[in-house]
Amino acid sequence: MIAAELAQFGWKFATGITVLEFKATIIEACIFLHQAFRRAAHFSSVVDAVTESAHRQQALRLHIIHNMLQIVHGVPPTMPNREVQMAEMAAEQLETVIPHLYDSVHSPDNADAILTDKIRCTRASERPEKLTARFATNLPVCVRGKNKHCTVERAIRDHASRLEPTLEAGATPVGGANPNQFRKSLDLVRRVCTDPRAELSHGDCRNIGDCLIAIEGAEAATHAVSTNRREWEPLSSCFGMQFVHLTYPDERSWQTRAKS
Repeated sequence: MIAAELAQFGWKFATGITVLEFKATIIEACIFLHQAFRRAAHFSSVVDAVTESAHRQQALRLHIIHNMLQIVHGVPPTMPNREVQMAEMAAEQLETVIPHLYDSVHSPDNADAILTDKIRCTRASERPEKLTARFATNLPVCVRGKNKHCTVERAIRDHASRLEPTLEAGATPVGGANPNQFRKSLDLVRRVCTDPRAELSHGDCRNIGDCLIAIEGAEAATHAVSTNRREWEPLSSCFGMQFVHLTYPDERSWQTRAKS
């Protein structure tokens, strides 16, 4: 469905902050599982631990185990040390999957270009690399003068006057118990604008990620495609893009149609 929706456009753009978000979710989950299988050396114990976990990425980690890895059918039930062999297979497959996922984001099949000029996110540009046994830290804390060369603070200041009215219109009240995404973004924009020494790390950038993606895409993209109407419809209007709402068919309806 996504491919059909995107096929109507001549050019498809992603942004550096899109890559950052991809690394922070799917790739981070894969790296976690790679380390878990390598350390535990027991396949089922890792699966059980993930299943019983309350971690926010639990569903994603289980999806990777059950849908991206080909383990159970590749190991005969009678094989000696079967759980150890399965854990080793999982870790080996992930060593291929992790860099492939990063490279796939940059494939012309998925995006004609990755827009990075306005922010130049350092973390987004770093391909996951395996050390002797494990992968290097996927998202190290960004420290100016050490491992951070981006211009995110300048980009926010340059676009603050355009962003603030849109964010303010949709933000929950100051000091509320459950601040929405626009409130978090507005507070961060104002902090950066009032503190000339403000330094953001990747966690901050993810909190204001939709705004940063809009900043990077502005003037190049004519449309913004998202399932998130709440944030992206006003952001698209703010940056002169037409919003395209992507929806998925209800799962039960799809199952009913498939069976009929």
